[in-house]
Amino acid sequence: MPLFKNIIKNTFFRLYKVIFLILGKCILKNSNIVIFESFLGKQYSDNPRAIYEYLREYYPMYTLIWSADREAVPKFQELDIKYTKRFSLKWLYLMNRAKYWVSNSRMPLWIPKPPSTIYLQTWHGTPLKKLAYDMDQVLMPGTSTESYKRNFLYEARKWDYLVSPNRYSTAILKQAFQFNKKILETGYPRNDYLINSNTTKEMNRIKAKQDLPDDKKIILYAPTWRDNEFYGKGRYKFDIPMDLDRMKEELSDDYIILLRMHYLIAENIDLTGLEGFVYDFSEYEDIR
Repeated sequence: MPLFKNIIKNTFFRLYKVIFLILGKCILKNSNIVIFESFLGKQYSDNPRAIYEYLREYYPMYTLIWSADREAVPKFQELDIKYTKRFSLKWLYLMNRAKYWVSNSRMPLWIPKPPSTIYLQTWHGTPLKKLAYDMDQVLMPGTSTESYKRNFLYEARKWDYLVSPNRYSTAILKQAFQFNKKILETGYPRNDYLINSNTTKEMNRIKAKQDLPDDKKIILYAPTWRDNEFYGKGRYKFDIPMDLDRMKEELSDDYIILLRMHYLIAENIDLTGLEGFVYDFSEYEDIR
């Protein structure tokens, strides 16, 4: 029975890919449709969100649609944001109808970019570690170093534009992604909020909304993931390399800590005994 189900699943998947490819060549583009996706459709966040909000305010002629993972759908419904469920038939149609794709992470390798689609890759961090082609060894499950690099570069060749946060990153991203098209060294769009909303009023609003003490300084800990620490394919673990109990003893009179885990981390952080000092903000809507 499991074998039969796998055969059906693989057949459906191959058919889906073929349909995607055919539609990409047949469907006429709508130059006003923009598809946004953040972290595999799991969030309404990051650079795609910043671009979306800017277009929504200043360019109302565009039709802005989010690609939403099934589990993220309630968030988009709650915020009353137009979305399409990732990998649905409607998503398949709109991905081929849209003139623009805006994403901050890689899309599945099998997705072919239609020739007239413009794909803006914003990425999501400053490369303070080795990425893609520059990695000496890839230890994550389900792949090898060679296939990981090959697949990553295959995806990067689909990008038409790549956003860089600064001059330091431009050279590294170009090398790591072997990217020879247009790099937009504009700074990350998400960071505009840090400047434009850097007010006591906004800080107090966020603290009140999240039930945080307003008389404490905040330490934000937002580590990246480690490819050699995992449970299985796509499920990475992370051990916090700090003595949080001692930090609570030494710092809790004046500070609180916010944890923001990478989107690939599958870990449920145990904060027993640290209540009121350490808060897990991994599910908070946006890093900014």
